[in-house]
Amino acid sequence: MLVAVGLAGCSGHTDPASEMQKAIRGAEHALDASLLATEFLWWSDAPPTVTQRHGETCGCPCRERIGSGDSELVLLDYALDGCVPDSGLLPDELLGHVTLVGDGMGRLAMPDALEWEGAAGSGRSEVTTNVSGTWRGEVLTMAGSVVWNETWADMELRVTRDEEAIQLSGSVRGPEAWVDFEAVQLRYGDLRGRCPRATAGTIRVWAPGEPVRLDPAADGQVVASWQGESSLPTDPCDVQ
Repeated sequence: MLVAVGLAGCSGHTDPASEMQKAIRGAEHALDASLLATEFLWWSDAPPTVTQRHGETCGCPCRERIGSGDSELVLLDYALDGCVPDSGLLPDELLGHVTLVGDGMGRLAMPDALEWEGAAGSGRSEVTTNVSGTWRGEVLTMAGSVVWNETWADMELRVTRDEEAIQLSGSVRGPEAWVDFEAVQLRYGDLRGRCPRATAGTIRVWAPGEPVRLDPAADGQVVASWQGESSLPTDPCDVQ
């Protein structure tokens, strides 16, 4: 159901609520893509958990390292029937394999029969990606694209992680929106529901005249601002 964005002031513009709703949807799409891409590179430097794939207690994903140096491969196995990743980035199951290959500047993610079980109930869909990135301590710099569920996103991002949250900065371009993240914080506990909920930072979504600005509010809600108008706090999961 489409939830109308309530405006705090009068407007002389053509349907600013529609632009705000479109921006919120675009931002949620960009967050989904960013988290999915980050999941693959999350394990670049993680220790192996098995010597043979499909182990019973090897985590999600099971991890195997082959070779050494620039030619080392990291094999990620998301189980025969799918599993929810241990990273805490995704609330939904992944199924299949990803190989992380050294590309001279970092790691390139190469999926193999990879599928994502989305929370929307649309069933599993194939995932393809060419994202690559490099970790420097707890900071990941990555770029590339992700395709899933008949949609796509291109991105250039900087991801910082700690024990409680990740922070996103950079740009994501999708079929309906160009989204800029400025120090957007996502706590792991807020990534387990119907949609990602930011707790800090600013999201700007390009729109006619000027970008729509999205700022976190209390209880996982968001306030949208555009051309002098502001919305009431809105649950991003309810904007369709």
